[in-house]
Amino acid sequence: MNKIVIASVMSVSALLGAGKQTQNPTAPNAAEVAISSAVVPAGGTAQVQFLLTEPRPIMSTGTGFDMDGFSAWGISVWTPTGEACGVGAIVDGKLKFQAIDPTGSLGMGLDYPFLTITMRVPQTAKTGTAYPFDWSKDSWLSNNGTPYTLTTKPGTVTIGGSVSISGILPGGGTWPAGTVVRIQGSGFGPNSKLITNVKYSSISIQPNEIQIVLKSATKLDAQEFSVLNPDRSRADYYAYLRGVNLKTPSKDLLVNAEYAFPLATHAIASIAVAQGLTDTQFQALALQNPTTGPAVVTLTASSGSGARSAMIVMPSGTRIVDELATLLGSAVQPGETVELTSTAMIQILGVNGDDATKTLTPFIPKF
Repeated sequence: MNKIVIASVMSVSALLGAGKQTQNPTAPNAAEVAISSAVVPAGGTAQVQFLLTEPRPIMSTGTGFDMDGFSAWGISVWTPTGEACGVGAIVDGKLKFQAIDPTGSLGMGLDYPFLTITMRVPQTAKTGTAYPFDWSKDSWLSNNGTPYTLTTKPGTVTIGGSVSISGILPGGGTWPAGTVVRIQGSGFGPNSKLITNVKYSSISIQPNEIQIVLKSATKLDAQEFSVLNPDRSRADYYAYLRGVNLKTPSKDLLVNAEYAFPLATHAIASIAVAQGLTDTQFQALALQNPTTGPAVVTLTASSGSGARSAMIVMPSGTRIVDELATLLGSAVQPGETVELTSTAMIQILGVNGDDATKTLTPFIPKF
């Protein structure tokens, strides 16, 4: 779990039993999890970034914490191969997040965080209040089921300063020259300085938005954007796509969740309908379109009663999340296979849910 202490606003909660596995005391060269620090005005947005000081192949990870007074505003994971993905369930004011990467490439890139969690700070937060972040014993990183021995460099979010970044639009995908990229937030002014490796041909600054025009085709995923004000206040943000929902999911557990989509995209996938699910358990799909145009997605399932199909039109920058039966428009049977085809390369994430335990876990469809 992330250990978050926010004066009297937030309390610490041990959430993930998986983090209580016995760690390997003989693991050499224990990696350090370095957690970012920031100063954010009340009502602004804080992106907490988790980086490894040494590369470690991570196949699974999890964390969790109380969010009293905060609202989740996105989670992302990044890998050199783009295969990592995850889902965070928000239940009773607590976030429980799990991520997987069967390739083990998560944790192998040191130029960007392996995990970011973005949250909106309450308007009522008092200036000077410190929000320490630590990688506690209930958070975990593992390779093929074996937890890593870790040390931690904690970070702190402190209420203050004058500037905040709340999002980048579009935040992911590859976009051509001439695309307008919007850096949204607060506290921007005529003397604010934008710091980024993204090449742009022009810039305009308004109090709540900075717009740049891309000079050349650019992949925006994991690009760092920073805004520095004359008073030395600074906001740092790694871009990711937080797509606009096409519709509200049919399950409350899916509504109150954050999805870390894989950067890798696919046009064909299949999902085996699980057998032995209880009445409270379900399988869901999360789809996101990072391309510059629409994607037409077709889902097809077949059984002894014949084939059933459903079509979903996804404009650029949108997402849809729901259980398989709802997306397909008809019940699915254990042992069936649901085939997915798309006219464009999209991000695809499988989610297993359980309404009884109020948990969500990610899975990767067959590509």
